[in-house]
Amino acid sequence: WYSDTYFSLVVETLVSGPKFTTEKSFKPMAFRHPYIIIGQPGILSRLKHLGFETYDNLFDESYDTILNFNLRADAVIKTIKDFIKQPYDSITLEKIEHNYNLFYDRELVITKIQEEIIQPLIDFANE
Repeated sequence: WYSDTYFSLVVETLVSGPKFTTEKSFKPMAFRHPYIIIGQPGILSRLKHLGFETYDNLFDESYDTILNFNLRADAVIKTIKDFIKQPYDSITLEKIEHNYNLFYDRELVITKIQEEIIQPLIDFANE
């Protein structure tokens, strides 16, 4: 269905609380698909911090800054309703490829596992 739709609407596991991003937010990247994410406030900022592109050229991403979940969900619904179907432009195609390539960057994955999982466990064990 990725080739028959314009974007993915991702519904994350958590919509509040500690920052946590699941595989749900990364799946559209693996399948070369733009996305809107209903999740914790700041989730798009977190993805950008990790080096991924978001689609502010397609969607009003101001919903990502709204703290109240009901208001954030309303803003996402408005964003979806306002979306205009048209072929992807060159900016969107570049973002799709960037996210795909970054998602499948084996060296980056190994580095992140080392930095964010293995080293913290070693540090904890040495305390």
